[in-house]
Amino acid sequence: MGRVRGALMMLTASLLMIGCASAQTISARSFPALAANVTQAADARETRELHIRWTGGQTTQGPRSAGTGSFKLVKQARVSGAPRRERQPELSANDLVVVVQDADGHDVDWRIVPNPRIVRAEVPGPDGLLSGRVIERDDVELLVLIPDVPGADRIQIFSPAWTGKDYRLDPLAQIEIGSGR
Repeated sequence: MGRVRGALMMLTASLLMIGCASAQTISARSFPALAANVTQAADARETRELHIRWTGGQTTQGPRSAGTGSFKLVKQARVSGAPRRERQPELSANDLVVVVQDADGHDVDWRIVPNPRIVRAEVPGPDGLLSGRVIERDDVELLVLIPDVPGADRIQIFSPAWTGKDYRLDPLAQIEIGSGR
C-alpha cells in the first residue's frame, strides 16, 4: 500500500511538472496579429530599461539567423519618460520583437528592437573593392526599453521570419522581470 501511494505521489508530481513546463512554452505567432490586437502603452510615465545578456547558441551566416542560446536579465532600471510608440511599424529580419506580459500571460505591450547579434561590415576584396558582409556575434547585451506598466511580469523575445506574405515571430526566450521594484 505504501509503495502504491508513493508511486501515485511521484506520478502526480511528474504530471504537475510537465504541465508547468508546457504552460511556459512559447509558440510562434503572427506579427500582423500582434500589432493589430495589442495596443502599445501610451500613458506610461516611466520606462524600464532591461539589460539582457544573450550568449551562445548556434548562429549561421546571413541576416535572417537569430540563433538561440541563453538569456539572462543582468540589470534593470527605471528612467523618466515613456518609450517611443511604433506608429507605422516596419519590421525586418534584422530586428527582434519583445512582448511584455502580465502574470496571467496577457500581452500588455510590444516593442521592436534591433538584433544586437547582427553587425554589417564592409571589407575590401582582393581587388580592393568593398563588399558588404553580415557578421553574427555570439555574446551580446540586448537593451530593451519597455513602458513601466502595472502588472508587467515577463517579456517574451521573438525573431521575425518572412513567410512570403508577412512576418512569423519565432520564439527565442521568456524572461521573468517581476515588478522591478
